[in-house]
Amino acid sequence: MTKSGIDQVCDGCKKPLDHRIFHVLDGKTYCVDCVLSEQYVSAKPRHLYKVTLTGFRGSKYNYGNTYVVATDPETAYQRVKQYLVDEELGFESDRELVTVELIASSDGYSYKPMILY
Repeated sequence: MTKSGIDQVCDGCKKPLDHRIFHVLDGKTYCVDCVLSEQYVSAKPRHLYKVTLTGFRGSKYNYGNTYVVATDPETAYQRVKQYLVDEELGFESDRELVTVELIASSDGYSYKPMILY
């Protein structure tokens, strides 16, 4: 992975990353397909969150609206923030949280009509 965010590939399948949808697990970055595969899935229910930050609007990669698979909203935000810090992207003020929205859930008891498989 490069610090500029260009030419990044999934550490699982080695395909180019969609920079809006990724998951950082144990220091490696995975695409959603790899995260949802049984190889990388934890036993906890997983949820798809949309994490909205204060900055990064209008840039080539819209890090300000990122989709993350995580077990809870705090973990979703921390994964996005840690990725941006590790890649040295933006300023601290760009990484401030605006909202974390639940999009879909892997458990059958979510109030959301969308199910994450």
